[in-house]
Amino acid sequence: MATQDGQASNASATKPDIALGEFPFPLTDGPTESRYLTWLRNHSNYMAVRGFLDYLRSVGVLLRGIIINFLIFLPYLLIIAIVLAYAHHWMLANPFFLTLWAIVLGVVWILLFPIAMPLYKIVRYRKSLQTGSESSVKQRDLYERTFKKDEMMEIYLNIIEFGPDIYGVKNAAWHYFGRRPAELNLAECLFLSSLLPKPREYHKLYEKGELPQSWLFNIRQLMEIAHKNARISDKELEEGKQETIVFHKEDAPPPVPRAAVTGSHFTGDDAWEAN
Repeated sequence: MATQDGQASNASATKPDIALGEFPFPLTDGPTESRYLTWLRNHSNYMAVRGFLDYLRSVGVLLRGIIINFLIFLPYLLIIAIVLAYAHHWMLANPFFLTLWAIVLGVVWILLFPIAMPLYKIVRYRKSLQTGSESSVKQRDLYERTFKKDEMMEIYLNIIEFGPDIYGVKNAAWHYFGRRPAELNLAECLFLSSLLPKPREYHKLYEKGELPQSWLFNIRQLMEIAHKNARISDKELEEGKQETIVFHKEDAPPPVPRAAVTGSHFTGDDAWEAN
């Protein structure tokens, strides 16, 4: 109440001809909107400025639209009724033939439904990618118009799950390696990325305390792919192949800090620009 009174006194000071409770009906302030917009929301009657007659006119407009739509579809409804009547008469005259066809159609439906539905979903999804009719595609386009690719990746890395109740790359780097994200080497970064398909299930690798050689082999293959796509340099590839994965346990002392390396890589050589 004190806030509303204060707002009323301020409004009276700036607008003396429009005071709270006047102009010309009582006025209530909304929680997050201006008092003038609240008044318009509470007292607008621009669709029925002449009172009861305008309300009757609005009802008449609705009824007219319903009748016009009915008259437009009436010929089609009559045709459907005639076809159904003849079909009903024919079905009564040929009950065995109808039963046979019903059985055949039922068997065909049972056999084709498991194939038809996935095909329908694939076609619908491809169409949605082209037209943007699906809400998920529209949402993706909205994100791409709002954020840059680097910003989207930053948001993703800060909310993605890396293990049981481990969200964000900062928490993941500390949980698995006892380090800040800027201290991680290439092998450790690729290990975190390899967890993303099933982070809760792959957390058992950390619980065992040692990464199997097959997993290390997959990480080195990811390095080769990154090098092939010009994401890392020749020097980074050679250094990455020598790196190993050493997990950090909660009760163990923190590892020796590494120097944080940040920069922009120039493709074609091993030059870096320090930020």
